[in-house]
Amino acid sequence: MTEKQLQQLPWMIKERDYQNQKMRELNDLSRQNQKGRGIRNFFGCSLNRREQEALSGSNELLERAEGMIRWTLEQRLGQVEEIYRFIYQVEDSQMRLILLARFVEGKSWQGVATAIGESDESYVRKKCQRFLKAYSAKEERHVNVN
Repeated sequence: MTEKQLQQLPWMIKERDYQNQKMRELNDLSRQNQKGRGIRNFFGCSLNRREQEALSGSNELLERAEGMIRWTLEQRLGQVEEIYRFIYQVEDSQMRLILLARFVEGKSWQGVATAIGESDESYVRKKCQRFLKAYSAKEERHVNVN
């Protein structure tokens, strides 16, 4: 696990929320379509009359869009689970707290230092970077052995 991968966690959570909102919009559109009301917007975009007519008769497009969103949500969920698994398998409690504060809670390095009772942000930052570098080297050796 790299720092770059860990930094993606808050964005993946935001993406999940965004995709869930899009799924709700699609469900609303599908209900409008079934009631014969027509579709006035799609993914936040206003549609002209011709586009509304094209979409109102076809649930296939809505179903495909919903399928893509579901697939994306499943992919992100798997990635989020992998990151959480990585963090919670760390044996060092202080390092686990550093990882949680920095990458799950999104605290600044100074905020991380304060959260674990340190005054120097460089201590926690360097400790985290050394840990991730050692972990990556260990992973690389493990992959090369197999």
